[in-house]
Amino acid sequence: MDLNIHITLAESPALMKSLDCLCECLRDVINPAGVTVSETPKETATATPAKAPATAPAKPEAAKPAEDPDKLTEAEIMKIRKLVPAFLHKSPDNKLKLKTWLEENHVKACKVTNVTRPLLPAILNLLGGGGD
Repeated sequence: MDLNIHITLAESPALMKSLDCLCECLRDVINPAGVTVSETPKETATATPAKAPATAPAKPEAAKPAEDPDKLTEAEIMKIRKLVPAFLHKSPDNKLKLKTWLEENHVKACKVTNVTRPLLPAILNLLGGGGD
């Protein structure tokens, strides 16, 4: 199932960023990573052969990269998850600061767990965990 959504609002870039995050979330929910469509079972032969319906050519499966080098390890994700609650409780403005940082850095679905390796030192500095 393909779902294509294209929204253009030139007047409001902030709204476009929010809608982009929403679309990323929808893509993740509709087609989570690693889920593939199974083949339909083949028909068994019948006594009287009927005219075979024309089938659409099968789409070649996209080659999946082995492992994304920019993806964080589970330990790094856990470190971020531990720092976020403390950061949010320090000041009422910190939630907005974190959200703005995620949007400005184009983090997928605006989730701290989707931060990539190049952004790791910056988010750790923002959260007060130091840029290891």
